[in-house]
Amino acid sequence: MIRHEPWLGEELVKHGFLIRDLSNIPPLMKGYFRISIKTKEINDLFLNILSKLR
Repeated sequence: MIRHEPWLGEELVKHGFLIRDLSNIPPLMKGYFRISIKTKEINDLFLNILSKLR
């Protein structure tokens, strides 16, 4: 689970990542989401994109 500004989830979707918005699960709110990473390669790509979005 990740808590961040909502724009991060939107950017990850633009890069092809599927995310699950958790804002409909009390007490969570907008900006909470979950991402599942299955392989080392996808994890490396995810970390690379995160470092560029900072």
